[in-house]
Amino acid sequence: MSTAFHSKVHLLSLPNEMLDRILCNLNFQALLKCKEVCKKLKVYIESAKETSYIIELALAGLEHNTNNTWSKAACLESLRKYQSGWEKLEWSEETTIPMLTAGMWDLYGGILAQADENQTFHFLRLPSDSRRIEKKSWTVEPNVGDEVVKDFAFDPSQDLLILITPPTAAFPHMSLYLRTLMTNENHPLAIQPFLRHKVDLLTGRWIPTSLKIMQDYIGLVSFYRAPVDEEDSSDLKEFRIWNWKTDKLELAIQTNDTRSFAFASDKHVILANQYIPDDLENSECYLVLIDFKAEDEKMKKLSEVQNSVKLCYPDRVAGTALMSFGISSELPPGWTPGKDDTSPFFVAKDERIFTVSIRFRRGRDFAFDHFIPLAAFQKCTNRPSSTRELKWSEWAPTETRLIQTSLPASLVWANFTYGSRSIARELRKKSFSALVYDFNQRACRRDAILNGTSTAPGKIVGGDEAVWKDTLETSLPFRVCSRSLPNIRPRTQALMCSGDNIILVDNTSGEMRIYTF
Repeated sequence: MSTAFHSKVHLLSLPNEMLDRILCNLNFQALLKCKEVCKKLKVYIESAKETSYIIELALAGLEHNTNNTWSKAACLESLRKYQSGWEKLEWSEETTIPMLTAGMWDLYGGILAQADENQTFHFLRLPSDSRRIEKKSWTVEPNVGDEVVKDFAFDPSQDLLILITPPTAAFPHMSLYLRTLMTNENHPLAIQPFLRHKVDLLTGRWIPTSLKIMQDYIGLVSFYRAPVDEEDSSDLKEFRIWNWKTDKLELAIQTNDTRSFAFASDKHVILANQYIPDDLENSECYLVLIDFKAEDEKMKKLSEVQNSVKLCYPDRVAGTALMSFGISSELPPGWTPGKDDTSPFFVAKDERIFTVSIRFRRGRDFAFDHFIPLAAFQKCTNRPSSTRELKWSEWAPTETRLIQTSLPASLVWANFTYGSRSIARELRKKSFSALVYDFNQRACRRDAILNGTSTAPGKIVGGDEAVWKDTLETSLPFRVCSRSLPNIRPRTQALMCSGDNIILVDNTSGEMRIYTF
């Protein structure tokens, strides 16, 4: 006859090294549950550097970079310095660099790039004091023969550089060269060194207007401008998505209304569309969410796309003209650092806000920023497949936030959204301020619990004196911080942001001011 031997092992009786190993393998939610078990365990979790780092990292909407080799104590110190800087808008360094005159530029993944008049591309990895990232600069010569680069994009996490050359009469193809970002060699992960598609209309000009990267995919909006003396001088706009590694065309549509786009996942893309008839008062703005993996590669009109949802905006007052409509978001959902990035943390893969900038004219200009979290788009994709159109009341009031702004967002310097943050210009009694909105929902809930503060639903008054017919109420919580920037001419400036920097674009002086956290 055998008897079972029972013994109770209390978690807190374990050696600290073993207890630390157990707790450090728990996620944020599990650690919060453990804190509720007893006071001693709560104190232990809050006093340990390793568990404090896990909790504070999640509350900040960040993820640990597995390439990093620092101690958790060093990571926690870096995190607290980083968060404090952004929450108070207290940067540690301010530098100035010249703006190059060629007109091509991009800001992505903490790297600022500009092209000069000789088509040499100048890259600058922006520094970070809190994350200990050193500034680094290098140049790239396109090496595309007699062709002329008209646009470019890059992704440092994949060491990817894309150079676009337009078609010519001698070579009627749009070409996208796939290079390595650091050395400008053919990218080893691409089965072809370039993507090409033939165009038929060659009496006018094809112009690439928007190029974005999402992991294995490239999205491109290109615009055909017909010559004025052509009998049928109508313009044409096309949008394509390729898998750049396999040279496979995923989507091709004619969409003259599309002004900009953003990827929502590795299978969904959002188009910001602005329909402008001859009568501007009858113009329309709307978003289209497309499951591009469910479509075929045949060229089709936007109206022929089957796997899409149209997201509508409210009715406007008569006499209101729509002037501009665009969407901005960086980095794309799912983005992770490359193997050479050893910084301690990065913005969490699903911590994304999309900023839709809208400008109307009704006697004077009215500007709005519409902030849409990734979760709102995900809910739209989870609706029945028969749903092809959603009214404003069906998708926006409780999931998003619409804010009227004193200065419209720049259509040129459009990189003003990063992760859950978006930066805006604000004009107060002739003083110019940087206004940073933070839509990290965990941080908003924490502040509401600790401080008893939360953002109330916002109302945009409608009616005869406004642009919207009805009063609009949206309720997505947010936090906001502002800081005045002295000696600035607000009408000639633009603001951008990255994970570690605010960039002030000064068109008057031809300089960029970089504020580093």
